[in-house]
Amino acid sequence: MRSLKQFIFAVLVLTACEEKVDVKLFPEDTGLLAVEGVLTNERKNHLVKLSLPYQQVNGESMPATGASVFVVTDSVYALTEFPAGSGRYYTPVGRAVSGKNYTLVIQYNGK
Repeated sequence: MRSLKQFIFAVLVLTACEEKVDVKLFPEDTGLLAVEGVLTNERKNHLVKLSLPYQQVNGESMPATGASVFVVTDSVYALTEFPAGSGRYYTPVGRAVSGKNYTLVIQYNGK
């Protein structure tokens, strides 16, 4: 009986505090990018995806196109945007090696 009372109390507490909240956002152009990418030890073209921050809550991201993207280690590898205008940049075929340092360099809109 005691566990039934505790269960009913927990259900009431968890469901009683529901309230709609409207949050006003003031979008601004910060010039920042969202960067998604992973280098693995698989021999393939690796993907780095660049996009602009959302302008609305739950909005769609806009691709950051026309950037110059490089992976720097012992050599410099230029990434290629494909398809054009997609914000998806691919490395040449290769693989990352454990123990090496890799640096991602992005030049976008003069920055």
